[in-house]
Amino acid sequence: MPIPRILSELYEASLKNRFRVTQLVNEAPEAPAADILKTDPEEAALVRKIQSRIAYGLSFLNRHMPDLGIILNKLNVRIVNSNDPIVDTMAVDPVGNIYVNPKFSNELTDGEFYGVLAHEAMHHANGTFWRKKNRDHTLWNIATDAQMNWGLLRENIPLPKGAILPDVSTGEFEFTDLKGKLKNYKIKVLDEKGEPFSCEQIYDQLVDIAKEYEEKQEQGKQQGQGQGKGKSQPSQGQGQPGQGQPGQGQPGQG
Repeated sequence: MPIPRILSELYEASLKNRFRVTQLVNEAPEAPAADILKTDPEEAALVRKIQSRIAYGLSFLNRHMPDLGIILNKLNVRIVNSNDPIVDTMAVDPVGNIYVNPKFSNELTDGEFYGVLAHEAMHHANGTFWRKKNRDHTLWNIATDAQMNWGLLRENIPLPKGAILPDVSTGEFEFTDLKGKLKNYKIKVLDEKGEPFSCEQIYDQLVDIAKEYEEKQEQGKQQGQGQGKGKSQPSQGQGQPGQGQPGQGQPGQG
């Protein structure tokens, strides 16, 4: 969504001090971040473009979602390398940093970029870090993403494809892991009255699905052993959910 030029100039001026601490983060010690910007003009141009987009995004959210805008203004935005091995989209940590991958961000529409920024701010607004406690990280991330993304979609804030996108009306989304084994399982973000479930309640649904899936896998394993006596068995752990929780790789922006 375009922003009046005078507004964007004033807002960028107000962010001048913040962008002094905005930095390119690099995980590879043999290639310092500053050197990458000097030796890779394409990456440097992409970083400058994303810096401007961040300014527009913060301006947009301050005007349209002021509560989240206030939270974003207190967070440090850190731009990682396009080929960062850890942050390939956007991420947030519990100590007040938002990490932005410029290559991923450049592929988003303006609306989707603002939506992902809002999503990251909502992790802090909802206290998802301290509420996690001893829960499974992957399943908790899916649960929080489902609830928060439903709220953003309800407010007509677009989000990129590939994220967890519950149906705004029904609150349902199909839960599928990377191998597609759980494609028939559906998670509900809304209760029977149309009220949103808490992240904890959505997480419990995911745990129940994981248990049911494990039970079916165990039954299939036992049947296979009973019918295949004397034959070679599949390698240890083949198809076992204990090697990786259902939905691994699904969280999307979180």
